[in-house]
Amino acid sequence: MRLTRRSVLRAGTLAAVSPLLGQAPLPATPAHTHDSEPQWRHGLSLFGDLKYPAGFRHFDYVNPQAPKGGVVRLMALGSFDNFNQAIAGLKGLFGGCCEQTVEERAIARLTQQKVEIVTHEAVTAAEATWLAERIGRDGKTTANERALLAFLKTESPSIDPALRALVERAAVAV
Repeated sequence: MRLTRRSVLRAGTLAAVSPLLGQAPLPATPAHTHDSEPQWRHGLSLFGDLKYPAGFRHFDYVNPQAPKGGVVRLMALGSFDNFNQAIAGLKGLFGGCCEQTVEERAIARLTQQKVEIVTHEAVTAAEATWLAERIGRDGKTTANERALLAFLKTESPSIDPALRALVERAAVAV
C-alpha cells in the first residue's frame, strides 16, 4: 500500500475517533446458535419492502392471458436476408445443411491433416528395422503391438519389407 495524503488523513481520523467509539452504545444484535436452521425468505430488497408477496403468480408486467405459442427467431450467422419474410422459412430449411459449426469445421480440418500426414509420411527403412527388432522380441506380440501393426496395415501407403512379415502375422493372429 502506498502512503498518500488521503491514507494518512483516514488513519488519523480513525485514531482520533476510536476512543469515542468505545463509549458509544452499539445496537444489540440477536445471538444466533450454530444449531438453528436459517430462516429462508422468498425475496430480498435493498430499498424498502418487497413488491411481491410469497407465492406470487406472475410479475406485474406479464399478461397471464397472453396467447401461447408462436415463432422464436434465434441469432444465426448469415446476411440481412434473415429479416426477409419471403425467404425466412426457405433459409431455415437449407441453413442446417449448408453451415457447419465450429466443431464440425475443426474435425474436418483434423481429418484433412490426418490424411495429409498418412499420405505424405511413410515409415523409413531405418524406422521399419527398428520396429521389427522390438516388436515381439520376447516371442509374444502384445495388444498394443498388434494395434500398431493393424494401424500400419490400414493407414500406411506402403509397408516396408522389414515389417511386412510382422504385419501379416498380426493380421492372422487377430
